[in-house]
Amino acid sequence: MLATQNPHWTNKRYDCGVERECFTRLLDYLDTEQIVAITGVRRAGKSTLVKQLINHLIFVRNIPAGNILFLNLEHPYLSPYKEDVTILQRIYEDYLKITQPQGVVYAFLDEVQFFDEWPVFVKSHHETKQVRFVVTESNAIMLSSDLVTMLSGRSLTLEVFPFSFRELASNRGIQVNSLKELALKTPEIRRLLDEFLEYGGFPTVALKTRSQTAFEILGAHAKTVLLQDVVPRLGARKPEDLEKLYVYLVSNISKLFSYLSLSKLFGISDKSIKEYIEGFSKAHLIYEVDLFSYSLKTQLRSHKKIYSIDTGQANAMGFRFSANRG
Repeated sequence: MLATQNPHWTNKRYDCGVERECFTRLLDYLDTEQIVAITGVRRAGKSTLVKQLINHLIFVRNIPAGNILFLNLEHPYLSPYKEDVTILQRIYEDYLKITQPQGVVYAFLDEVQFFDEWPVFVKSHHETKQVRFVVTESNAIMLSSDLVTMLSGRSLTLEVFPFSFRELASNRGIQVNSLKELALKTPEIRRLLDEFLEYGGFPTVALKTRSQTAFEILGAHAKTVLLQDVVPRLGARKPEDLEKLYVYLVSNISKLFSYLSLSKLFGISDKSIKEYIEGFSKAHLIYEVDLFSYSLKTQLRSHKKIYSIDTGQANAMGFRFSANRG
């Protein structure tokens, strides 16, 4: 399992596509010697970002490949041991036997939430100053506030989003920082912008599929987040109510709403409505926008608006008769 998950031990370079805009910040976080936690919505490219970092360490910083351990904790081999965090120590000891690293070890733990007691293992080795950890999670069970508590202030959190328009353009060979290139390629950039507004920036769609299939992929992704992340966290007894509320919200992007108005519409208490929307936000599906005011009281009392993490996902799940370019 270790050999299969660490092909870089044979100096293999990962094929990682476009470098993300947040990569520079990731390097800065790594150099602080804090535990780096990469969070964000599912399928935003966290694992790819990790592989980009491994490439950088080996081929730019000349870190010996054997000093880098990557471990996907959601591997089927580990399923029987998910309640026993000591298996992580046994795996780490096997890794030391195999590669015999000299100096600081860089340990990447992907899907770290798979082991409930993972902070025990991470903190024990972090305190030795001989291991630098980068951990990722994909299901909103572990939030930024949770990390601060579990790791006792030893971590820095980097949130990863779907592609920005600049990142998508870079993937298509267009550098939108250049005014000259903007002028020369205006028609091409406008076509790309139309595509971006329609299908969004999730890498699995933006880099491969741009058709009706894209909406099927995005819709399935949104439902996965709702059922596997939001429902368990909220302990919701009626998942169908959550999905109906989510569909309504992404069908009405930018329109004013209040918890009370939604409560009357769905026949659910305004307290539950607020909890549901907070659940969507913590799962990185949608976010609330408050009215701007210098008065905090005015902000709290005013109606709000909703925006989606991704335009393509909103289009896939929302109800519409025509494109909502606004």
